[in-house]
Amino acid sequence: MARYPSKWKAMGQMRCPRCRYGKMFPHRAYGTRFMTMHEECPHCEMDFEPETGFYWAAMYITYAFNAGLALVTSTLLYLFFNNPAIEVYVGVAAGLGLGLTPIFVRYSRALLLYTLGGAKFNPRLYPR
Repeated sequence: MARYPSKWKAMGQMRCPRCRYGKMFPHRAYGTRFMTMHEECPHCEMDFEPETGFYWAAMYITYAFNAGLALVTSTLLYLFFNNPAIEVYVGVAAGLGLGLTPIFVRYSRALLLYTLGGAKFNPRLYPR
C-alpha cells in the first residue's frame, strides 16, 4: 500500500489539495513576491483560484492569526515581563505581526483552499 502525505502535512507544506505534490507558491516566503501563487498546480494542473476573488476571504483568516498572535504575545509579556508599558505591547505585537505576515498570508490561503476550494485528494495523481 502506497503512503501518501496526510491532509494536514500537505496543507502545512502548502501543497496542492488534489495531488498533494505540486507546490502552491513558486517563490520563498520572505521575498518581494511572497503573495505570488501558481495559477494552477504545476503537477496536476488543478486551478488554484476556484472563482474570481476567492482569496478575499483569506484576509479574515490572516486577521484571526494576527489577533491570536497579539493575544498570546500580550499574555506572555504580562506574565513574564511584569506588565510593561503599553508601548511595549504594541511594539512587540506589531513587530511580530509584520514579520510573520508572509507566513500568515500563505497559510490562510492554503487553509481556505483546502477547506472551501472543493478539491478532493486523488491518490492516482500522487507520483510514485
